[in-house]
Parts: sequence; C-alpha cells; structure tokens
Amino acid sequence: MDDKPTNLDVTVFSFLINIFVCPIESPVKDYVLSKQNLVDYCQRVSSEFYPELE
Repeated sequence: MDDKPTNLDVTVFSFLINIFVCPIESPVKDYVLSKQNLVDYCQRVSSEFYPELE
C-alpha cells in the first residue's frame, strides 16, 4: 500500500477483513491467518483508516 490506497487495496481489504472478523472457522480463514503478510496488511489498513475497528 502506498501513501493513498488504490482501488485494488480497497477491494483486497474488503475481502480479507470479512474473512478475519467472521466468527466462523474455515480452511480459508486458517489459510489467510497463516500468511503474516496478509495479517500485517489488514492491520495496517485497519489502523490507518478504521481505527474504531481495533
């Protein structure tokens, strides 16, 4: 992610955050959570643009 989020950033974040916050366990959620770069990405976007989610 650069200084300003792109359309791709917004799209990827919207999919990933729904996987992270969903209270249902699944193989997809397990896989995404196992990828530290994706976890870090969601945390960066969340803290910068959606601090109320933390």
